[in-house]
Amino acid sequence: MLSRMLAYFVNNLHVVEKLAESRPIRRAAQITAYAITKAQIAGRDTSERVLRSQTLRQVREEAGKVPGDMQEITQVARETGLIGAGYTALFEESSHRLTS
Repeated sequence: MLSRMLAYFVNNLHVVEKLAESRPIRRAAQITAYAITKAQIAGRDTSERVLRSQTLRQVREEAGKVPGDMQEITQVARETGLIGAGYTALFEESSHRLTS
């Protein structure tokens, strides 16, 4: 019964127009528009700050320094002393198998 009555009022153009012209509905629409606009501005400001941040530049720089292949990783490991001569040969052999 209640759902039928509610459906009747929602589908009645005259009732909908009267509600749209009422002060509470107009005020709710104003508040909603204000909140959406403020959120858009805040989101834009935040994204601009992130793009200008030093952290993002550092991440991009570090991502550019990532070794491209197994031979480059082996070379860096050999230069830094992380692996010895025996392991170097093993790495080079396995990288050769992976690339061929």
